[in-house]
Amino acid sequence: MLTLSTSFGKLHSMSEIKPYHHENLREALLVETAVMIAEGGVESVTIRGLANRVGVSRGAPYRHFSDKGSLLTAVAEDGFNRLKQKMVEAVKRDDPLQDFFQIGMAYIHFAVENPTHYRLMFGPEGFQRTEEGTLTAVADDTYMLMQDTIELCQQNGSIKPEDPCLLGYATWAMVHGTATLLIDRQTHGDIDVETFIQITYQTLASGMVNLLPAQ
Repeated sequence: MLTLSTSFGKLHSMSEIKPYHHENLREALLVETAVMIAEGGVESVTIRGLANRVGVSRGAPYRHFSDKGSLLTAVAEDGFNRLKQKMVEAVKRDDPLQDFFQIGMAYIHFAVENPTHYRLMFGPEGFQRTEEGTLTAVADDTYMLMQDTIELCQQNGSIKPEDPCLLGYATWAMVHGTATLLIDRQTHGDIDVETFIQITYQTLASGMVNLLPAQ
């Protein structure tokens, strides 16, 4: 069963590795920023405090980030890149419909295992993606993995021939809602997480699957 403590424990352990070498400073700053957000929220993050925690000079973070906004944007972008990678790894291309299931599972698993990144990517403390070019691009690429898989399913007749964009958003709404419920601990404690994820996703998919044979 997934636990929300897994990711935080990994982040916290990484934050204790000092000193950081110059070549991995950017990654160290991203990791430590996520820890700071998990501990005290976005408002707790300052460049000075981050530098102190990482063990570098106050000016060192500015080699990579111009200000707090660019730092937080980079953390969110890193989250989307990691989410995209998890979804890509879930695609086998042997059976598009199975890939459709696995992509959704990978999305929810990532969110539950990385709640700090996920909240920054989508929560109220996140960013308007249209204002950040690279962040917008990776977020759109991540969504398109879902839509592209739906279109492959439509090509082999396994998903209904409806607007793939709308079906993609419907799928996104489901996985996002499921992930948010789990992250915010809004489900009863005796519910098995993995079973909940599978049933929820299968319920949505059952309404999208084409029961008629392909023409």
